[in-house]
Amino acid sequence: MAGRKLSDLTTTESLSNDDLVYVVDISAAAGSKSKGITKANLAAQMGTSVASTEPVENEYADITALLADQGNQTTSFLQYVVDASDDPNIVSGEAYYEKLATSTTTLADDYRLLSDTEVTVVKDSNSYRVFRIEAIQDEGTPLTSVSGGKVSFEYSGANVTAILFNKRYTDAIAEFYGKDVSIRFHNRAANKYETEAVASTAWTTVNTDYYRAEVTGTNIQIADLSVNNRCEFFIVEASTSSTSSNTDYIPQGVDVNCVTARNALTFLTTPTSDGSDEAIHPSVVYFETAWNSYHYWMAMTPYPNSDDQEENPEILASNDGQTWVVPAGLTNPIQATPVGSTKHYSDTCLVYNPDLDKLFCFYRYSETPAVEDRVYVQSSSDGVTWSSQTAIFTGYAFAELLSPSFYYENGTYTMIVIDYTATPNELNIATSTVAESGWSTPSAMTLTNLPSGRDLWQLQISRFFNETHIFAVMCDLNTAGTNTTLHFAKTIDNDNVTFADTSFIGDGSGNWDDYLIYTGSGVYNPTKAAYEFWYSAREGSATTTAWQTGYTILKLNDCPLVEDTGTNIDLSSSNGTYYNMSSANTATTYTTFAERTGGWAVVRINAASEPTVTGATKIAGSTFASSTDMHLFIQYFGTTVQYFFAEL
Repeated sequence: MAGRKLSDLTTTESLSNDDLVYVVDISAAAGSKSKGITKANLAAQMGTSVASTEPVENEYADITALLADQGNQTTSFLQYVVDASDDPNIVSGEAYYEKLATSTTTLADDYRLLSDTEVTVVKDSNSYRVFRIEAIQDEGTPLTSVSGGKVSFEYSGANVTAILFNKRYTDAIAEFYGKDVSIRFHNRAANKYETEAVASTAWTTVNTDYYRAEVTGTNIQIADLSVNNRCEFFIVEASTSSTSSNTDYIPQGVDVNCVTARNALTFLTTPTSDGSDEAIHPSVVYFETAWNSYHYWMAMTPYPNSDDQEENPEILASNDGQTWVVPAGLTNPIQATPVGSTKHYSDTCLVYNPDLDKLFCFYRYSETPAVEDRVYVQSSSDGVTWSSQTAIFTGYAFAELLSPSFYYENGTYTMIVIDYTATPNELNIATSTVAESGWSTPSAMTLTNLPSGRDLWQLQISRFFNETHIFAVMCDLNTAGTNTTLHFAKTIDNDNVTFADTSFIGDGSGNWDDYLIYTGSGVYNPTKAAYEFWYSAREGSATTTAWQTGYTILKLNDCPLVEDTGTNIDLSSSNGTYYNMSSANTATTYTTFAERTGGWAVVRINAASEPTVTGATKIAGSTFASSTDMHLFIQYFGTTVQYFFAEL
């Protein structure tokens, strides 16, 4: 390609992993400046570059300060300089540098200037909230500091009692210092979520530069943490006022009646071994760091024209949750149809065990007419090669083990399953420390708010925010699948299950899912800050009865607008809260609580004198009219509460 302009090259629409990408080598090394690198190797090198993996460690006013502080800089970490004009490569303004291994106090030898592209990656990355664990130390010897890009924990017995944040993150969370907050973090190594509340009085400053958050709960266990684990932190303000009892705003408090979603506008392509691409029973596992090349793994079963002889467990993978492929080297199904026209598999459930670094695929076996139910499991260390099946439940009455669903946490597998032989149908639960054996006898769970006239028909479960979330397909009582809808339910103690009053997904009128809604699987994705959801459904037009799988987003705690009374104003809802809509409030003092960025409320008022909002600022230009029906709007922008009046 010597002598040719890049703009003269033919544009390609796609690249396979082994295709070459031309790059220009600007180093001083001898040889051709034009070289080739495969797409796969280029992606791998970009994904492991310091710009994407190491946080900014220190901030300096100028180059002189940068060079003088090399003793506090870590090799390969990034350093930020506010005024880098002393660097001959910088005309004016800021710059980011990678600290190199050498230490000669010379800028050119000790540091590498990041390119504009790399700076964009650093600025737009989530790396500011991702830290390695530096120390896990007994509180008897308190921590006094923690290095840049790291976080440390103190403990007593089995429980973490405090978290110490490094200087840069301390600056980032200054707004939360001295406030009631919930701290949640995702331990990428253990693939676990930990959450704990920090009271406003539990913040202290250590050695001027470090914030220490003391926790009194028992949610965070040192057994779940190891030095060098990478943890992604999220901090949410809980309540800023004690004027109301409504202060429980920690993340695990998902309100079953405030989970919403819209039907998927179209269905996904889910490649099946029979060639129909008709799949049901999706069960999805998400990996923030790709596992064997993919972030998403799905178990499902083909179901062309409702043919249960094709309902064999199959595996797909994806990197965006919507484009699904059969992983290279895998031949689906992972288990062939059982011999005999009256026998078939169904109801897949995929589970990841981080302790073993394995995927486990559970599925149901049934024999009709009413003979027997069984549950089988297979495992894989790479998603491609699967073990032989092992029966973990046998001899159960037909329809007694309907739609078994599983999760793994803290060394224990948990199964929740529908007993369709009971009226109305029941939920049973069983546990084991080993996937392939040792399961307890399923026992009945207590069900609360089960919709009248409805039956449990299919389910999938997920474990997030210290709660078991249940996505339950409901049908008309004693109809075996008529008039299905998807309901959200949850249990905190794995005994008492509370169901939502209404469904969050029903038949999509005139759409691909307008005939029958079936099983759905949800996973929380911290990168997207969204609860992703896949569900199968069937179209019922005159020309097709195709089964497909769709993708949508769940909104947690997305409660509808409600009317309330009183003068304590809730600012926790981005949907807003309405007060005194039917009869204007005459009060002249209002107090807000549970302020969340984006939260707002409106109060209908009619007061003789101008009301005030405690701790809030009135927007300039807002005019109050006495003894007149007005709306008082109150909103929180993350730094202050503001309010204004509008005459009706």
